[in-house]
Amino acid sequence: MAELAQVGAFCPNAECANYGKTQTDQQANIIRFGRTKAGRQCYQCTTCGQTFTETKGTIFYRRRVAEDEILDALAQLAEGSRISSISRTTGHKEDTILEWLREAAKQTEAVEGVLMANYRISRGQLDGLWAYVGNKGKKDYTETATETAETSQFWRSTMIDMDSRLRMARGIAKTETEASREVFATLQARGHPDAPLPTMSDGWGGITPAMIGVYGQVPPTKGLGGLPHVSAPRMIGSICSSSNTATSAGACSAPSCASSSVNQKRYWPCSAKARPIWSARI
Repeated sequence: MAELAQVGAFCPNAECANYGKTQTDQQANIIRFGRTKAGRQCYQCTTCGQTFTETKGTIFYRRRVAEDEILDALAQLAEGSRISSISRTTGHKEDTILEWLREAAKQTEAVEGVLMANYRISRGQLDGLWAYVGNKGKKDYTETATETAETSQFWRSTMIDMDSRLRMARGIAKTETEASREVFATLQARGHPDAPLPTMSDGWGGITPAMIGVYGQVPPTKGLGGLPHVSAPRMIGSICSSSNTATSAGACSAPSCASSSVNQKRYWPCSAKARPIWSARI
């Protein structure tokens, strides 16, 4: 099972006999091996003889830029700044900043997978967000939209713990169904391997096929039972457009109003052309 460990606590050489084994009283194959010209701590594995620096396996490995500058650029991205804006303020190329972002995303996904390997929640909320990239023509957000070399659409689905508001899993794909499948596949690999958790959504019908595609089942309905419904609207009154006076039935009560009749049976205005007040029960 994967676990978090500091660089220098295990050998990163996949061909080593002690690869990935953390240091203990019985397992002590990693020794300090001087420093680099930049002052980085070096280590050596006594089993395979390979040396590595303290930044091995991190986003700072073999970078010639100061760690503070990389972290500052990533912090600005997290706050919503554009890559082009960060490039102008920091002096780094956009491709360089984008490379930092991609590497940080890989690191975050790996760390998140370890921290949330056995994390279980009782109920979740699945939200979808549609976006387009390079679309210069008519925007088509349907799942059957025609794509060209210049246009492409993407869906991002996120599963949120309804109690703690923690983001449990995410998926990005060309359709919301595919993105939802990625979400449930992530949950299956973590704390929900056997069955899907009770999920609340906006009622979009593609989530059920996504659940069935990953788990082969859907969770039973709980609570009051059944899907939400909207009853027929019921008019409880009207507002006379001539006098702007509200009335629940009968003629307009305003002394200066020229209109004197409304439909008594349906509370619907006749000559006064009143605006109805609706009451709907969810």
